[in-house]
Amino acid sequence: MATDSGLTPGIGHNQPCALCAGGGPGDEVLVEQVADDLWESRRHGTLDDVPWAECGAYWQHIFRGFAAAAIASIKKRTATLG
Repeated sequence: MATDSGLTPGIGHNQPCALCAGGGPGDEVLVEQVADDLWESRRHGTLDDVPWAECGAYWQHIFRGFAAAAIASIKKRTATLG
Protein backbone atom coordinates (compact mmCIF):
# COMPACT_ATOMS: atom_id res chain seq x y z
CA MET A 1 0.00 0.00 0.00
CA ALA A 2 1.51 3.29 -1.08
CA THR A 3 1.65 6.16 1.36
CA ASP A 4 1.15 9.75 0.36
CA SER A 5 2.93 12.18 2.66
CA GLY A 6 3.85 15.71 1.66
CA LEU A 7 7.58 14.93 1.64
CA THR A 8 7.44 11.66 -0.28
CA PRO A 9 4.30 11.56 -2.42
CA GLY A 10 3.47 8.13 -3.76
CA ILE A 11 6.36 6.40 -1.99
CA GLY A 12 5.56 3.16 -0.22
CA HIS A 13 5.67 -0.55 -0.88
CA ASN A 14 4.47 -0.11 -4.47
CA GLN A 15 6.75 2.83 -5.26
CA PRO A 16 10.03 2.54 -3.34
CA CYS A 17 12.28 5.46 -2.58
CA ALA A 18 15.57 5.96 -4.43
CA LEU A 19 17.44 4.02 -1.73
CA CYS A 20 15.21 0.94 -1.85
CA ALA A 21 14.92 0.99 -5.63
CA GLY A 22 18.68 1.49 -6.06
CA GLY A 23 21.07 -0.99 -7.49
CA GLY A 24 22.83 -0.32 -10.71
CA PRO A 25 23.82 2.83 -12.54
CA GLY A 26 21.78 5.19 -10.36
CA ASP A 27 23.77 4.24 -7.26
CA GLU A 28 26.61 6.57 -8.26
CA VAL A 29 24.21 9.51 -8.13
CA LEU A 30 22.88 8.39 -4.75
CA VAL A 31 26.40 7.86 -3.36
CA GLU A 32 27.43 11.32 -4.58
CA GLN A 33 24.40 12.97 -2.98
CA VAL A 34 24.86 11.18 0.35
CA ALA A 35 28.60 11.97 0.36
CA ASP A 36 27.84 15.64 -0.34
CA ASP A 37 25.23 15.70 2.44
CA LEU A 38 27.61 14.00 4.89
CA TRP A 39 30.37 16.51 4.08
CA GLU A 40 28.03 19.47 4.42
CA SER A 41 26.77 18.16 7.77
CA ARG A 42 30.34 18.30 9.12
CA ARG A 43 31.13 21.86 8.02
CA HIS A 44 31.75 24.13 10.96
CA GLY A 45 31.97 27.65 9.54
CA THR A 46 35.65 28.43 10.22
CA LEU A 47 38.08 30.08 7.80
CA ASP A 48 39.36 26.72 6.54
CA ASP A 49 35.83 25.43 5.89
CA VAL A 50 35.20 24.54 2.23
CA PRO A 51 32.13 23.27 0.36
CA TRP A 52 31.96 19.75 -1.08
CA ALA A 53 32.90 20.83 -4.59
CA GLU A 54 36.17 22.33 -3.30
CA CYS A 55 37.23 19.87 -0.61
CA GLY A 56 39.65 17.93 -2.81
CA ALA A 57 39.88 14.45 -4.27
CA TYR A 58 41.15 12.80 -1.08
CA TRP A 59 38.20 13.91 1.07
CA GLN A 60 35.69 13.25 -1.70
CA HIS A 61 37.04 9.70 -1.98
CA ILE A 62 36.77 9.19 1.79
CA PHE A 63 33.23 10.54 2.04
CA ARG A 64 32.06 8.59 -1.02
CA GLY A 65 33.33 5.48 0.76
CA PHE A 66 31.34 6.43 3.88
CA ALA A 67 28.25 7.01 1.75
CA ALA A 68 28.59 3.72 -0.15
CA ALA A 69 29.01 1.81 3.13
CA ALA A 70 25.96 3.49 4.66
CA ILE A 71 23.82 2.79 1.60
CA ALA A 72 24.95 -0.85 1.47
CA SER A 73 24.19 -1.25 5.17
CA ILE A 74 20.69 0.16 4.81
CA LYS A 75 19.99 -2.01 1.77
CA LYS A 76 21.21 -5.10 3.59
CA ARG A 77 19.03 -4.30 6.59
CA THR A 78 16.03 -3.59 4.34
CA ALA A 79 16.50 -6.88 2.48
CA THR A 80 16.47 -8.88 5.71
CA LEU A 81 13.27 -7.19 6.86
CA GLY A 82 11.33 -8.17 3.97
